[in-house]
Amino acid sequence: MLPGNLISTNAVFVSSLNFHVEAITSVRYSFFDRDAFNEQLSTNPSLMRDLVKYCLLEKEETDELATNLGQRRAEERIAWLILFLRRRIEARGMVRDQSFPFPLRQQHIADATGLTAVHVNRVLGALRKDGLVGISDGMLKIGDLAGLQRLAYLI
Repeated sequence: MLPGNLISTNAVFVSSLNFHVEAITSVRYSFFDRDAFNEQLSTNPSLMRDLVKYCLLEKEETDELATNLGQRRAEERIAWLILFLRRRIEARGMVRDQSFPFPLRQQHIADATGLTAVHVNRVLGALRKDGLVGISDGMLKIGDLAGLQRLAYLI
């Protein structure tokens, strides 16, 4: 999750979710009254359109993740994850000189890519060696954006 994200659009419609969220950085969060929000949806077509757009984006991201987990090699999965996060962080104006905050630990990357932490360590080492990425002090720097995109099959 990034600042301003809903944890899940499902939360608008159901009272409990079938997953948990763990904060790995300091966070601020707020709750909303579901009934009051649903009342707003019924009287505010613009809000309803925004929610539908967010639902569709969430589904698209889920589809991409399923493809990533089911059809890509470890290197491609991690490259895809880095580019996915870069795209989302860039939309918030937080990418500078191909560098952005990256508080994820190897276990987080492993969880997100369906790999073991040991395998993530090997892949990150290879990506560093190839000059594609560098991670230091909670920042990730992309050294070769086109190369990383080729690896993730995005170009």
